[in-house]
Formats: sequence, C-alpha cells, structure tokens
Amino acid sequence: MDKSAYLSSTFQDLKAHREAVYGVLTKMRIRVIAMEDYVARDNRMVDQVRRDVNACDYYVGLYAWRYGYVPPDGNPDGLSVTELEYREAVKQGKPRLLFLLDANAPWPLPFVDANTGENDRGERIRRLREELSQRMYSPFTNTEDLAIGAAAAIHLAAADAKTESLSGDLSSASCLTMQSSVLPEIVNNIRSAIAEQVKADVIKVNLGQGKSWWSTRLHLLSALCADYTQVRQIVFEADEYRFLGMCSPSQARRVLSRAFPDVEEAYRQSVPSPQEMSFDPADDVNSIVDRFSEQMDMLGGEPNVKKWVEPHLIEDWPGVSKDSVEVSGGAVTPSLLEAIVRRQTPFVVLVRDGKVQRIVDRSALATRLAIGSL
Repeated sequence: MDKSAYLSSTFQDLKAHREAVYGVLTKMRIRVIAMEDYVARDNRMVDQVRRDVNACDYYVGLYAWRYGYVPPDGNPDGLSVTELEYREAVKQGKPRLLFLLDANAPWPLPFVDANTGENDRGERIRRLREELSQRMYSPFTNTEDLAIGAAAAIHLAAADAKTESLSGDLSSASCLTMQSSVLPEIVNNIRSAIAEQVKADVIKVNLGQGKSWWSTRLHLLSALCADYTQVRQIVFEADEYRFLGMCSPSQARRVLSRAFPDVEEAYRQSVPSPQEMSFDPADDVNSIVDRFSEQMDMLGGEPNVKKWVEPHLIEDWPGVSKDSVEVSGGAVTPSLLEAIVRRQTPFVVLVRDGKVQRIVDRSALATRLAIGSL
C-alpha cells in the first residue's frame, strides 16, 4: 500500500460510518490511520495526533453533531481531538477530504451536543462545521453514500496530485520546426537531429496556404528523416497552425513515392553506396542533398518537377492520422490526461479551435502516470 489516509471523527456516534470508510479505503489499497479512539488518559495524545497526521497522504474528516473529547494536557487552546487533527492537516498542507452529516438527516439525540449540553451546548461543533462548510465538502446521510463519497474523493485527490505534478511539464514531445522548404534549413535540421544537438521525436511542417512546400523537398525531408534520424512523426500544419494530420516519415515517403516515382528514384540514386559512405552520417546528408539537386537537374530542373503541397492533399493521404485532443484552456485536468493516454498514436496533438497548441509524448506521459499511481 503506497498511500495512507488519516481517518478523523468522533468515535461513538460515527463508529459505523468510520468502519464503512475504513473498509472502502482498504479495498482501494489505502493504509488507514484511525486515531479517533485514543485512550483519554494518554497524556501523549496531542503529540501522537500531530505525528500521525503528518505521516499521512490524505486527511479524511467525518463530522456529525459532537465536538468530541478535549485532551487536558499539551492542548493550550482547548481543542477537541477531532479539531486538533484537522488543524494539523491544515498546517501540514495535507489534502483534506471533508464529509459533513446533512443538516436534515435524522440523528440520535444522545449524540447531539446541543441536546446533551456538552461543549458549550453544541456551540463548538456548530462553529467548526460552519468553518468546514466554507471549504469544498460532501454531505452524507448514511454509511452507504459516505463510503461511495470517500472512494470518489480519494480517486479525485489522487488524480489532482498527478495533474499538479504534471502541470508544468506534460511530457511534451521534442520537436524540430520547419519554417520553410529551402535546402539549407532541411540540411541544418537533419544534421542537428543526427548529431542529437536537438533530440527530435517530431518534425513540424507548416504548409501555409499551399505555396510554401515543394513536393520534391517534402520527399527529400521524409526520406532523410526515415533513413538517418530517430524522428518518428511528421506533424503537418496549415496557415495559422491549423492541424492537418500526422504520420511517420516512412509513410510520407511512401505516399510521395507512389505519386512521384521519378523523385523517389532520384533520391535513391543520390544515396552513397556502402563504399562511398563516410564515418559521419551528417556528411552523407550534405552529399545526398547535392546529388539530389543534380538528379533534379537531370529531370529538367526541380522547379519544373515539383508540385505545390497544398493542405487539402495531406488530409486525403492514406495513413495520416487526423486525431487530436481539443483543449479549452491552459489547465491540465484529469479528463485531459485520460483523453491523451487513451489515444493509440505515439504522440498526441493538442489543439484549440483546430490550431496546434502542443504535441505530447503519450508513452512518456503514461509511464509517468503509472509511476505516480496508487
């Protein structure tokens, strides 16, 4: 059991409710620390309470209409054990899961301070409940809905903890961004990826309005990525970063090869033979690009061979995933994490109004969630 919960309540009036919560949390593999039934004569009670609350991951507080036992020693403020536990949880910044008996729920009068006259005729528990009700809490009327509420609260608290730990870093994929299709930029990005100056999982290609990329240059980029780098996906964008789709470099090359077999043959002719290859793959890239330009000249010149890659063409390519996750704001929520992890692609594109916001490494995120899970 990796997580623990401190279960706080008065004892006699909430014994059955405490047992219900104890049972459901134990089934969830939560170690429950229950100190509601401290022996009154134990003079070390206050210190023990503080140590135990401090040691837990979650504070679970159940409150009905009794204020509870007030230890006489080490307690200058004259607080009950239950309130001492709560104050310590506040001090330590523990996640506090609060459950208050519904004000309209029937309750035995012997367990109501306002009826018995204990603790200022019920004034102390009234003030405490009023304070607690200013925070987020769950009302309960019976043991069953209390147990269900406690289980749900623990799940949410665990999800919130994961979310908080991930909010600054959502396992973003490492990206290279292609601003244009000019040969120097292609060469520089590929050389950087080979040398791991930039560890690139993804290359973003912005097609603009359709007059930004030549088919020949996209073919060259895809083939070099597939043959010489660890780049796993190409993410295509249109003007204003509108998401078009995503596929592997090999898939992009395959589609282009089918449409332009002469360009694929030109690339193959540009690749050095094993005897010609250098010991530095980055040097081979320079050689391939030079030879590719020569091959294009032999086909009549690259400006005559190329076609403009228009955005709508990418959307119709076979093997291109157009799946994405829409985000409405900047907050990382449990539902967003779940939506990302449930995708089948290695990387997940987050969009807002169809525009790319971030690319998430799904496997890395799933691993981090698993490590941080209960």
